[in-house]
Amino acid sequence: MHLAGSCAQPECARGRLAALVLLVIVIPTGVLAQQRASVSFRVVPFGLRSATPLFKVDVVESRTHRGVALRALTLTNTPSGPQLSNLALALPEVTIGGAGIASRVGDQPLPQGFLTSPLSGPSVRRPMRGLSFSTRGATPWTLSIGQLDAGLHSGALSSGSPTVVALAVSLPKYQRLSFVPRLLVPVGSGDAGQTVMGTAVQAELSPHISVVSDVGMADTSRAGWAPLASSGVIGQWGGTEIATSVLRGAPSKGMEGPTTVGSVDRELARGRLQPLPGLVVSGFASRSRPASVAEAPDVRVGSVGVVYDRLPYGQLEATRQREFASSQEVDTTRVEWRPTGVGGFTVRYTEKRTTSADASPHDLASKLVELSLPSLMPRRPDNRWNLRAALTGNPSSTTAAITSKVSGRFEVFREVALGGETELDLAHSDGREPLRVLRLTTDVAVMQNTAVQLRCTYGAGRTFSFAQAFEARVSRTFTLSAR
Repeated sequence: MHLAGSCAQPECARGRLAALVLLVIVIPTGVLAQQRASVSFRVVPFGLRSATPLFKVDVVESRTHRGVALRALTLTNTPSGPQLSNLALALPEVTIGGAGIASRVGDQPLPQGFLTSPLSGPSVRRPMRGLSFSTRGATPWTLSIGQLDAGLHSGALSSGSPTVVALAVSLPKYQRLSFVPRLLVPVGSGDAGQTVMGTAVQAELSPHISVVSDVGMADTSRAGWAPLASSGVIGQWGGTEIATSVLRGAPSKGMEGPTTVGSVDRELARGRLQPLPGLVVSGFASRSRPASVAEAPDVRVGSVGVVYDRLPYGQLEATRQREFASSQEVDTTRVEWRPTGVGGFTVRYTEKRTTSADASPHDLASKLVELSLPSLMPRRPDNRWNLRAALTGNPSSTTAAITSKVSGRFEVFREVALGGETELDLAHSDGREPLRVLRLTTDVAVMQNTAVQLRCTYGAGRTFSFAQAFEARVSRTFTLSAR
């Protein structure tokens, strides 16, 4: 959602940004409940006029409010002008017919029934921008009207984004049965997505066994209405847990626009068993393929894991996973050890082998050893150091065999702290510099609730750039309170 068009002059963009910030921050403080907000912006490096400063506003949602509440807001300055990438505003609750109706405008997720349904597509799981109404009580419902997110990495919604109307209702529980019907209808252009209706059903057969089902239909345009179904059984007895599920999605061939419905067929089974105190054995198996596609290749995944925490020298965890596809097979083995009494110390070994289905001589194999160290400085009230380190070894590598990452923070004075992290090649044979990356950051409190952060970054083998190596950022935290 762009609030301003492109501007050739940096002064023009900065002027619009300053006016927008005053409008967003100063004016709403007369109606907002008490909330904490933080503002930060990047200072342009000296001598670089073309650099664009980054301005960001984050508002922390208040727990209770009676008036208007700004749930979230992120404002950034881009080369084309100020841009809102996240905005949510909670409006006052109104009472109609004895029922309280809460409303919210801005960026928000669809009703919970769509997010938890295994039949939903990826476009439904992303946030939408629009207006929603919801109620509480014996039969709560949520109605949402807005635009779906254009993409996972899209920072704004365009005017051509699809508009949808979504409704989810939670019906009162009848004995051991619960029903959550839902309906999603795209409006506008013909490629706005698929109309989806469905109902989630959960039945408690006994205190240990539950059946979870989800049935529905989707209008896939070209293929007409396609049935959707998901059914699973969950059983729990003490330390034993078993779950199975079967999913049947809609054919993807008839879909246009955003994918509001899933298009995968899948069978899944998982289990967890605790035969002895401290010993846990788990397993997982699944098979998936495109829905309604004749002779479609399967993707099969299976894994087995064992965890035992009663050893005298700590907890040991081992996992073996194999994935079979039409073109390759991936075999991964992972072993992890956490000693007793040494918090933060972990040793992890991972071996991965990829084999092509055509017996190619270019099969890949890798081995990795990771060592996470606990805090290298003792924790005392008078200790101003906080230092941590991690080592990574790759026996299969022909260059750097051991790399390290060290991060820490040092309190210089009460209001001044210095932090940073570095990556080093401890053993290498290719003639590269041992120092790979070095980052240093300092925080200085210049006044109450205001701090200046200076950051310096060095990367081996990179062309030096003052704008990329040095960065200054000013941040301030304040309270939005009602007058």
